[in-house]
Amino acid sequence: MSVAAFTGPQEGMTEVQRATLRKLLPAVPVSLLLVGGCIGADDWAAQVAWELGIDTECYPSDIPAKRIIRAGHKVVHPAAPPLDRNKVMVDRADFLIATPTGPAVRRSGTWSTIRYAHRQRKHVVLALVDGTVAICNHFNWKEDQ
Repeated sequence: MSVAAFTGPQEGMTEVQRATLRKLLPAVPVSLLLVGGCIGADDWAAQVAWELGIDTECYPSDIPAKRIIRAGHKVVHPAAPPLDRNKVMVDRADFLIATPTGPAVRRSGTWSTIRYAHRQRKHVVLALVDGTVAICNHFNWKEDQ
């Protein structure tokens, strides 16, 4: 069993990405999912984990308008700036699961977290918008991502 961190956009994720996440979590298998307490994909990932009986820990955003914390988390950590809390989650996790909305971009919290995980030599599992799963590690990572 492993601990996974999750990152995804505030806009949420596609139904295909949610279905992919539903298959990925038990296949790994993940015993604990670390999620940010932010609107959108974080909240959806926590809901998928709960449906599957997987414990979650919440790392909420310190931005009240973007923060959402629902009952059900095993632990809720103190609020912190999103990029800081994402680094803490990656550092604690065995690997990162991400649901980006498209190709790598510079001004994206999701892609910033993916790049950080890569620098920490963590495996990154990308659940892309079309349902494709890509596993990235430091051996197959392209520096322009």
